[in-house]
Amino acid sequence: MTNKYRALIMGWGSWVVNYLQRMIVPALLPLIIVTFQVSRSEAGMLMTATFIGYSLSIIPAGYLSDRIGRKIVIVGGIFLYSLTSLLIALSRSPAIMVWLRLGTGIGLGTHIAASNALLSRYFSSNEREGAIGFHESGANIGFVLAFIVVGLLGEQLGWSPIFLITGLIGLLYGLLYWYMVREPVPRTPKRLSFSLREIVGDCRKILVNRSTLLIILSLGILYWGRNGVCTFLPVYLVDSKGFEFTGAALILWIIPAAGIPGKILGGRLCSWLGRSTFLICAFLASSLGVLLLPLAHHDMILWGALILFGFFSNAASPLMYAHTSRLYEDSHTGMALGTVIGIALLISALSPTVTGVIIDGYGYTIAFIIVGAILGLGALTLGKQREEQIVRKMELEKAV
Repeated sequence: MTNKYRALIMGWGSWVVNYLQRMIVPALLPLIIVTFQVSRSEAGMLMTATFIGYSLSIIPAGYLSDRIGRKIVIVGGIFLYSLTSLLIALSRSPAIMVWLRLGTGIGLGTHIAASNALLSRYFSSNEREGAIGFHESGANIGFVLAFIVVGLLGEQLGWSPIFLITGLIGLLYGLLYWYMVREPVPRTPKRLSFSLREIVGDCRKILVNRSTLLIILSLGILYWGRNGVCTFLPVYLVDSKGFEFTGAALILWIIPAAGIPGKILGGRLCSWLGRSTFLICAFLASSLGVLLLPLAHHDMILWGALILFGFFSNAASPLMYAHTSRLYEDSHTGMALGTVIGIALLISALSPTVTGVIIDGYGYTIAFIIVGAILGLGALTLGKQREEQIVRKMELEKAV
């Protein structure tokens, strides 16, 4: 196997491990709520802390990956989130768990920009959307495994051993990744440095681009909807639909499973319909999937809503990552991806807590209606991107 495909497959596997660690909290949330007797908004803080840590680390990770190497940043992140998972397994306080999940998020956030930047060095622009789409599908496998593992073992073992198991898996995979992946020789010598002034300067250069700002806003809306829904779906099915814990955890594998063909086929659908048109359709379809959840009085409606939401909400993000990588040179790809994804995640980090507050105060139906409406706003944002592209094309034609 060539270095190019080894990097792709190992990057895919690191996404599996990353999302396995990331999504065990929503899967375990019914058990954690019962154990500590916390409210939905307090339980949501566990995922909010994860997303805050995630968003805070992405930009520095992207910056460092361009300077000291993508592989070092990726493996360092795997070790960090695996070690914090082991510590969570030993904790007995919700407050300590929140702080440790902040550390977990910092480790989880190192992967996305560094790994996509690494793949952008190996794959040409014509191959990149397909490669990144396949790479991103590993996240869905990790999502599926999180709910299957918790569904099968959660009630028997409890929440603590699940964190222990996933932490050990992460440590072993980090060692395997370090041994297997070879990084392309950089075009310029690596420079070991970390300058806050340089980071701020690079961020400014990236954020003056109007197209980049619209991508950030669109991604922030997408993440807000995905994080709010996925965090509380297991609790919703237990509280409102009469599911047992195991059944609720196992049925939710539908969302990431539907996202696998979404991520892989998204690039082809994008080529067929056009990027902006497909993304607008994806946001509207995701919104419809969320709005159907309160109406899911029959299992077929529930399955249809989960498949619709899973396919289209997962198909959208790789296309925006690939578009971002095209806007910037290879030497700044990691920084650009880190800035875009980091700010978008920071926008959405409060989604689990805010959604929990709405559920505590007004119930699940109102919470899902609000999330669906927010996803609908994403289609309007993408419409603005399309208008800007048309105007730019007309200006170029006039110039010619």
